[in-house]
Amino acid sequence: MYFTPALLAAVATVIGLATATPVPEPQGIAAGSIELCTGQYLQGRCTTITTPTGTCVEFPRGFHNDVSSVSGLEGWNCNLYHDDHCTSASYYVQGEQDTLPTDNFNSVICTPPP
Repeated sequence: MYFTPALLAAVATVIGLATATPVPEPQGIAAGSIELCTGQYLQGRCTTITTPTGTCVEFPRGFHNDVSSVSGLEGWNCNLYHDDHCTSASYYVQGEQDTLPTDNFNSVICTPPP
């Protein structure tokens, strides 16, 4: 079977058009993180939790009412709450907070920088 150059060019063009163009992945909800420590100056027992934007996240077992310092993802704004459901009075933190006014926190909501 013999193909003419014009036919080969046409086939190549069609194949080129049929090639999938990458589509960006949906971004979804951005997630940050915050490190919780039982001691001041990020000492003692520490854990890092993921904080999806604007979502209340309860502290893991062993950190309820026992967080003395935190370090959030740079630029993110976080509110620490006294209850498990992010409804009680809150304390605002941004970045590293070496000492907290109390260790009586149980949940957090974080948002990224504007």
